[in-house]
Amino acid sequence: METSNVARLGAADRVIIGKPVRPTSDEMVTRIERGLRNSVSVVEAHLPQYLLLGKMQGPRLLLVLVVQDASTQESVAVQANKILANGLCREFMPHTQETG
Repeated sequence: METSNVARLGAADRVIIGKPVRPTSDEMVTRIERGLRNSVSVVEAHLPQYLLLGKMQGPRLLLVLVVQDASTQESVAVQANKILANGLCREFMPHTQETG
């Protein structure tokens, strides 16, 4: 499973996470919904943008998926990679309900 830059943050790194400057297109939202529709493991999905201050040229979209438990992360990662392969955004970060 490929991790994002966000997963490799150090204690001194500064990151800004928030609502995308440009609204997410309806097409993108629909493609994510279709890609995750049959996954009972995904509890929540969010698509904020993030910026690592001093390390990135500009903000990127990040697909954040909250899954039921750690045992489902790998199967959800496969689904997320298929969605990302369609050019929606470059990175995703799975979280379990236990880890928040």
